[in-house]
Amino acid sequence: MSIRFLDPATGADVRSTEFARRTLAAAGKDNRELFQNITGAPNWRKWYIRLYGQLAIEEGRSPSQLAKMATAGLAEFNSHLHTSSGQKLSEAVANGFASDLVETVVIEGTGSKKAIGVARNQGSLAELATNWDLNGWAEPGLIESFKFLDQNPNLSLNGNLLFAVAGAAEFAPTEHWLAWGGEVAVVARNNPSTWEKLIAMARASGGKMLVPVVRVDRSTALSELSDQELAQVAGLDMLEHYAEIASWMNQLYKKAESKFILGLYAYTPKVNHIRVQAVQETLADLAMKNFTKDKLVLSWLATPTDSTPAPASIGQDQLARFSKRPATRILRDSLLGILNAARASKPLFFESDSGQKLMLVDASVQQQGPSYSFSKRTQRWRAYLAHYAGIRVSYQVSPPARTNSVLRHKILRASYQGAPLFGVKPFEVDVAKSAAAAALVRDVLDPNAYSNKETTTELQCFSAIHGGLWRIAYRPRSVWIAATLLGLPALLKRGY
Repeated sequence: MSIRFLDPATGADVRSTEFARRTLAAAGKDNRELFQNITGAPNWRKWYIRLYGQLAIEEGRSPSQLAKMATAGLAEFNSHLHTSSGQKLSEAVANGFASDLVETVVIEGTGSKKAIGVARNQGSLAELATNWDLNGWAEPGLIESFKFLDQNPNLSLNGNLLFAVAGAAEFAPTEHWLAWGGEVAVVARNNPSTWEKLIAMARASGGKMLVPVVRVDRSTALSELSDQELAQVAGLDMLEHYAEIASWMNQLYKKAESKFILGLYAYTPKVNHIRVQAVQETLADLAMKNFTKDKLVLSWLATPTDSTPAPASIGQDQLARFSKRPATRILRDSLLGILNAARASKPLFFESDSGQKLMLVDASVQQQGPSYSFSKRTQRWRAYLAHYAGIRVSYQVSPPARTNSVLRHKILRASYQGAPLFGVKPFEVDVAKSAAAAALVRDVLDPNAYSNKETTTELQCFSAIHGGLWRIAYRPRSVWIAATLLGLPALLKRGY
């Protein structure tokens, strides 16, 4: 089974581009010009980035406007989601939620619990965040988040169950949650080599991992299987076992002693990203309707390469950084400008309905494709609806990092080599992962985290770690051109 996008009126299949257009149009329907731009865009692949930017400005007008747009957009989104047999996805998932479809195997770690922290950092977390803030790599709220961790060095994750959808993903907090003594239920597809690594990691940690196995008649009890044998049968595929995932989620929610953290970390290329996001959205909606507000936490890893309303101070900082460039950099940028690279930042400022000074942050990357932007925007809509409903939310923007998928491409390697010359810092994966996981701990355990509901920017801006993409002195897309040009010589080095 998989996910189909069907017209709710006719039952006909709908292409992903038309699906996105309908969803965005529903969200922007109250703004006539925006609605017409979405419905009339002649070439979606050329227009979609500017349309998401226009949507972001409209979302920033007020919390009530954002809630209205998110509600309308997600209603349209969900109305198109069906299984391969034509059943509504919401019905299939709800049926699984009420059933007993999954067995659980508990992997107890035998290692010692490690202190909550950020990889490669030995000192104060608040000082680390302050350094990142001064360099323009993170937002100042991260200092407050990390200060909480500094002031509470004996925090315990006991009783807080992380239900990690796509828990084997490279950026998922699974590894660190286990290392810090936490309990993680991992949703990952049936790939024996992946599960062998996960099980070995859990065994060596100070935490506990819960492994899902689809319930079937067995000649051998799961408790009698070796780790290698368990790895052969473990796993739930998001595009095949959405009912089973819902069933397991319901089972484990009842067993969580304190917080049940529904972590939604799935990513896959192209149109399948929309499909896995469809499952994540359906799970989040189901959790909000069935789980208590004081127990549920929703968690996402957000991207800095998106368009979002943000405080005007970010745009003012961009202008200040450009004006303070040394003479050598001005000369360099002038030469690069001939190739339309390293162009000056041109922030778009606007005001909310209440008079708040805002600007549009837009570091979108065309190469990521429209399915990526579509999936990420529906995630943000759900995050804010949960936030406004009084549910604790962790929506952590994580920086560009030297992931395996990036380093496999020579041009991207060149871009990452040259990026620091323009104020962009690609993080090492272990640093980025642990920093995001540490921010999640704060969001879950600090009673004062995100207490102000009257905002359209707090979730994605407060503690964002964007690696400089939001505060650089240049237009983000022009930086990647310049960074690639200056990073190309590195490709000639042996071993790079």
